[in-house]
Amino acid sequence: MTPTTTSRFRIEFSQLGPLPADARERLEYYQQFKKLVQEGKDKIRNWHHGGAGGREVVQAHTALIDSVLRYVIKEVKALDTYKEEDLLDQFVLAAVGGYGRGELNPASDIDLLFLLGKKMSKVLDTFIQEVISVLWGIDLEIGHSCRTIRECQALAAEDPTVRTSMIETRHLIGNKSLYEKLVTSVRKNVLKKRAREFLDEKLKEKYDRHENGEHVSSNPEPNLKEGFGGLRDYHVALWAVAVRFGVLSFSEIKDGEVVSPQEISRLEQSVNFILRVRNELHYQTGKKGDVLTLDLQEKLAHELGYRGEAGQSAVEQFMREYFLHATTIYQVSESIFQRCLEAGPLLTKVISKFKSRDLGDGLLARKTDLGIKGKAETLFENDPLKLLTVFELCLEHGLKPDIHLKRLIRKNEFRLDLQFLEKEEVRAFIDKLLGHPQAEPVLRQMHEVGLLGRILPEFGITHCRVQYDFYHRFTSDEHALRMVHFLEELETPREEGLEKLAQNYKELKHPATIKLACLLHSLGEDSGTNGGNESCSEALKNVCHRLQLDETQSDHLTFLVNNLNSMNEAAFHKDIHQPDNIRSLAERAATPERIDLLVLYSYAELKAVAPDTWTAWKRLLLIELFHRTRNYLVNPSGLDNKPATTKASVYQALDGKVPKEEIDHHLSLMLEDYLITAGSHDIIEHIRLLGEMKDKPVVMSRRYDSNAGFYDLVMAAIQSPDMFANIIGALTAKAMNIHGAQIYTRQDNRALIHLQVDGGETFKIHGEQDEVWNSFESDLSDLMEKRKDLPTLMASRTRLTSQTDSKAAIVPKIEIDNLLENRFTFIRIEARDHPGMLYKIAQAFADFNIQIHRAKIAVRGGRGIDVFSISQHGEKVYQLVLQRKLKERIISNLFVEHLEDLQ
Repeated sequence: MTPTTTSRFRIEFSQLGPLPADARERLEYYQQFKKLVQEGKDKIRNWHHGGAGGREVVQAHTALIDSVLRYVIKEVKALDTYKEEDLLDQFVLAAVGGYGRGELNPASDIDLLFLLGKKMSKVLDTFIQEVISVLWGIDLEIGHSCRTIRECQALAAEDPTVRTSMIETRHLIGNKSLYEKLVTSVRKNVLKKRAREFLDEKLKEKYDRHENGEHVSSNPEPNLKEGFGGLRDYHVALWAVAVRFGVLSFSEIKDGEVVSPQEISRLEQSVNFILRVRNELHYQTGKKGDVLTLDLQEKLAHELGYRGEAGQSAVEQFMREYFLHATTIYQVSESIFQRCLEAGPLLTKVISKFKSRDLGDGLLARKTDLGIKGKAETLFENDPLKLLTVFELCLEHGLKPDIHLKRLIRKNEFRLDLQFLEKEEVRAFIDKLLGHPQAEPVLRQMHEVGLLGRILPEFGITHCRVQYDFYHRFTSDEHALRMVHFLEELETPREEGLEKLAQNYKELKHPATIKLACLLHSLGEDSGTNGGNESCSEALKNVCHRLQLDETQSDHLTFLVNNLNSMNEAAFHKDIHQPDNIRSLAERAATPERIDLLVLYSYAELKAVAPDTWTAWKRLLLIELFHRTRNYLVNPSGLDNKPATTKASVYQALDGKVPKEEIDHHLSLMLEDYLITAGSHDIIEHIRLLGEMKDKPVVMSRRYDSNAGFYDLVMAAIQSPDMFANIIGALTAKAMNIHGAQIYTRQDNRALIHLQVDGGETFKIHGEQDEVWNSFESDLSDLMEKRKDLPTLMASRTRLTSQTDSKAAIVPKIEIDNLLENRFTFIRIEARDHPGMLYKIAQAFADFNIQIHRAKIAVRGGRGIDVFSISQHGEKVYQLVLQRKLKERIISNLFVEHLEDLQ
């Protein structure tokens, strides 16, 4: 920051009178002082909002606090008690930590060291205490320590945190020669002697912070300081340079092999961006913080000047730029740090002794690394195809490029221009790479150095692209690579229940096609990333032409990319037992081969979204939908013949056990779609429960599906408007999770209910499962016979500490459709997922005498998506006034905080 800039925020201390000697008379002084400091901070904030860079603002804050501290020291020294003492020769006030670096964000810690020349005298002790008292009086939140050089040296030798803080000290006021002694002592006796130990410590810290295997764009709520590509990565590189080369900035390193001027420039630009974001975060929250939470990102984007364009919202633009800058910080800092690790003479000797294999083309294999023979800076200048050779060797030998080779590739990736992409060698390389059973690690290596986006520019445009939908956790490029990873895992599946998917994958004639579809998923009609328009369609055609895909491969690629969510949407939000839904998906797929591909693609998409998105319940639904659709494609008449087949199976199974007349009577009371949507085993259980029912309001059976991890509850109950609300209320009171519901009604006021329920955590709390179910049955009977009411039951319900209530702002969205092909009204409700959401909806339905026939319950990225087939008095819900009032009641219920308050 220039002297002119510094003067813009200079505090006019002349407006203050002298510091009163009596602490009891300082209140007015403190108030005036705080006002002057706040005015200075407000000027800096206005400068920030005017577009000042992040580095400029933190330096301005640093300079402001520097001036305050120096003034306070001088004011206290001017008091009669200390006027005649030579106190400023006895100590040094030094800034340490981020403040020592000159990186003081608006709410950052102000860490100070009072460095003592010798044991503290009584008068110096009193002086320092008075200085601290004044700083607290003006609301300056400081952290401080008082130490001698010997104590600093001893602590730095023992404590890594102190060691790094000693690198980042800065003289503020006091004995300058004493300060120089500190710097010399720490560098000589701690940093140089323990250089390797220090670097190893920082290397371990880096891996401890990043040990979960995620990447820069993995977290939708990134940490500006400790996350991948955060300020800590930059600081670690700075510390490494200080320890290895004895300098405090990258530009002071004379060896261009460690870091080039271009890399320094890119790094500083990205750090400047992160600092600016951190400044705004502090201004918005009014406190120290580093996490870009979802609820703050939109506000930050607006305040930082993003307005949205080219199909991207302001917040998507902002977060994409953040991830791009974080990637730069991570990559350049990592390169610098690794160079510092290798710079020691001992390590150079060790590396030279590694047994290496000459793989040709100027490349050597050392253990698991692929490196350059000699310096070979011109390796790719005359033959850019060697850039692809690098990754062919990585693919064949299970290697990864070392830090030198990565750096050289980044310098030369521009050589892969559009003309280069037309080469036959490029097409053959992509085909070989994607056809390999373990392509994902090499795809990721190529993406890290910028090469994957060069040879596949349609993928390159997705680099760090953010989908701000509360569903996708990862950026589009990371999501694509994860899709490939989970497909390739099917070669040796580690999860039970994936046998059919694994078989499908292993039988693929061209696995490269589906992997290519994963990389290009953002071009699709339903990808949610501005796909589906003519330019995207044209992009797919260009890919097919450039890579010389045959007609079948082109058809499969286009089909998959344009149907990214089709199968998942049908499986989780539609009734997969309804023939029309099966026919609709089958018509879209058209052939068994395409549905075989689509179920794999849908699995990879769902699995890649986030670690907790793929569940046993979703696996069951997806695979069941796949089998139903494929069977229809192979034998279309089978769907039409299902009622007769189901009926025959029921009669055969109950022959001699239940009179034929009783079966006839039951079937005559059911709706016409009963034999289409219910299985024979379901109908048999219905007849058995109805026989047990007699005068009881409800009877039930349960079966645990160990493969899917849930209980299948089957009930027979007296039909009433509040029946479903009572059932859901009784389950909610036991903190059960409901995944789905199917309700069949008879003409004699009996209802048959199927529920898929997960209650694992409830059983851990209450102990014996039988006790929990018996209690549930008792509560439900009491509700049905009016011995209990729902508000009372809700007030005493089980509350799980794991049922965290997301704070993400998701506005409720309700769609009501009366499709001609459906017997019932379709209603889809989306809202922020939270405990009791289904119960609140069920209560709203009960208030309007709405009968529920089907329910699909799903959660996507914090958003609850519940889909119902409903009717009122046996008819569709056509009246617009009723629809509007029902929507209003549902939304009103969703905003009720305490379930017991619902009446």
